[in-house]
Amino acid sequence: MKEIRPGIFPLSQLYFVEKDGVRFEGKDLHSLVNSVWGYRRRAGLPEGDPFAEVQEQICSRTPGDCQEVAELNRQLVPEDKVLLGKVSARAAEWLNKRMKHELRFVPRAEQDVRADKCAGCPLNVDLSNCPSCQKNIGEILDAVANPLVRHERLNKRACKLSGEDLSVSVMLDRQKFLEESPSHCWRHAVDL
Repeated sequence: MKEIRPGIFPLSQLYFVEKDGVRFEGKDLHSLVNSVWGYRRRAGLPEGDPFAEVQEQICSRTPGDCQEVAELNRQLVPEDKVLLGKVSARAAEWLNKRMKHELRFVPRAEQDVRADKCAGCPLNVDLSNCPSCQKNIGEILDAVANPLVRHERLNKRACKLSGEDLSVSVMLDRQKFLEESPSHCWRHAVDL
């Protein structure tokens, strides 16, 4: 698999063309991947692996900016990178709603009940193996939760099903009902 070499920023080539012809541009690789992931999600398209697909397309245009990477040497598996993209995109959506005063929080007691359920859930994924990703996402999530404090025991953890950071997700009111969620999930009981 090819990946863009660290420190290389082919700004003029930092774009991706979806199979349906829609073109995405980004200021950096992660924002480009998030745009592609968000578009696919909104359009009801299969998510695939936007991180690998974006890099593959960029590397096909500018092979000198890329290097071959053995799968064993990668820090995260593609599935984790896709999940990080989802978490990042959702955090940006939340921040946008927060800035528009459209975000509401449930009482702390309800947050704690939700956090208890998430803490023991098998869909709860540890994302602490990407410190740089977590730093950027963490700053956004802190801004979303401000002035409240995120749930520390769920810090750097995400729901594999919803693609959301759990430390903030459990705090928010009017969360999307997830029909496919397990019966023990607090979202299974949410009536929107």
